Amino acid sequence: MNLANGHSTDLKHISRLPPVKKKIRQKVVVYANIDRMLTERFVAAIQSPTNITVPGSKDAGIFLHELRPLPGLQQTFKRSVSAPNCVAVSETHIFAAQSEKATVHVYNREKGYHEATVPFNEKITCLTLAASGLVLLLGTEGGRVIAWEIATGRLSSTSHAHLQAVTCLTGDASSHFILSGSCDATVLIWSLSELLTFSSSDSSSSRNVLPLHSLSAQRGPITALAMAYGHGPTYIAISASEDRTILVWDCKKGTTLRTYLLRDIPRALVMDRCDRGFYTIYEDGSVQLIDLMRNYDLVNDVYDGDATAPIQPRDSCLWKAEGQELGSGVSLGLSWDGTQLLSGHSSGKIATWDVPRGNFMSVLAVLPGPVSSITMLPITGLELVEKKSSGISILGITKPRIINTETESGTPGNYTMASQLKSSFIATRFRASQPPGKEMLGSLGCALARPSYSSKVLESGQLGHRITSPLSTIAMNGEVQKLMEASTNNDNQQEANELVDLRVRNHTLVEQISHLQNLQRASFVQLRKKTMTIDTLVKDHH
Repeated sequence: MNLANGHSTDLKHISRLPPVKKKIRQKVVVYANIDRMLTERFVAAIQSPTNITVPGSKDAGIFLHELRPLPGLQQTFKRSVSAPNCVAVSETHIFAAQSEKATVHVYNREKGYHEATVPFNEKITCLTLAASGLVLLLGTEGGRVIAWEIATGRLSSTSHAHLQAVTCLTGDASSHFILSGSCDATVLIWSLSELLTFSSSDSSSSRNVLPLHSLSAQRGPITALAMAYGHGPTYIAISASEDRTILVWDCKKGTTLRTYLLRDIPRALVMDRCDRGFYTIYEDGSVQLIDLMRNYDLVNDVYDGDATAPIQPRDSCLWKAEGQELGSGVSLGLSWDGTQLLSGHSSGKIATWDVPRGNFMSVLAVLPGPVSSITMLPITGLELVEKKSSGISILGITKPRIINTETESGTPGNYTMASQLKSSFIATRFRASQPPGKEMLGSLGCALARPSYSSKVLESGQLGHRITSPLSTIAMNGEVQKLMEASTNNDNQQEANELVDLRVRNHTLVEQISHLQNLQRASFVQLRKKTMTIDTLVKDHH
């Protein structure tokens, strides 16, 4: 190892070096672990391209950017034109509803290609993901909300509850509630569990699923929706409208908590990471922070101190980019730590804002079209965040298909799920004699951690091919009865009980061996069939 003074030494003698050289050794250790550095990325999408001179953006419509530690473009996905609120990103896929079309493009993030084009009966106007990325919610031009289970292909939808097209969708962190905003100036609150429940009328057509609440206090088309991150007795939602108002709602009660009167039309919303406030962007490209914990002035002195009285935020919380031609605001995104705000504009620029200082920082990137959406991705390199991710991975989507619902049971007969367990689901190998506890892995994890089938599975006959002899059971019961009668006349009660226990255990072992033999015979039969099939194919080939 060569040090700064030109001398060389062995690694085992580093501890004998002076303190200055110890610092050099510590730097080597830090750079060796650079692969675990925190990395934050985001996905940006554009509408129809207007500036084709941007390098590396030919036919590209979706862009994967790195925000930290080194900002820059990492990957592009081609042939996509998406309107605002029409892009959703999961751990494995990107879903983009095409503008003025009834199709959704699905992109595989890992392989970096266009995986599928999914058609629908109506034009898709917005979409979002729920239930840890397993359910894709879509808003239609006709006013319906469609739920697509991407791992099963099942479709379920509401009736035409909205009178006009659905403009935005969002859900809470626990996927209990779904909010839909529309051009008819109403916000409907739905129960996701009720929407996904099996019923006799379940099909790709509309079901009679009614909203929990209807919020109709605004007078213009709903432009954006946002929900608080926290879990608690009060689920807070925020809706922005073209009537230049933002309303704060209580989702459980369906009541208005606060009304804000704004200087311009808000086009996008994003919540603060600690639910202390929210950010909005206006058509002139400026950004405003509205603090929910701050006492703003009322519109005039006529109103009292009631919570529903309109509030007008001060211009001191308004952020402008002086000297920058950003264009009108279209989308917003907030970094994981809440210190950087990203804004997408009609000029194709993505601007960054310093949240603690409340001012403009720089232009992060320039895209070839209006930035219709900015989706922040979970950070990588932090073990606490990685543990919160879903335990399964969807390698390939299942396109919408007809599910047979004419069954007596609650679950359809052809309802299947295609997914893969992540490698971190079971991190330790266990012995069959010392299985892990359910509190560590759960019932499914315990079954997967064993190197072979457990005795409980064999005894319950869940493997099939189990042949139970009634005569052997009757004979065994008769032997036990004789031993029990003999034990009552015998002075040595303990020896008789031990003998009964041994007979029962021997009989149980004989049954288990019989079940294993039956299973082995069935496996050999299947193996012979496969061998014959292979031989036939080889002969046909020659």
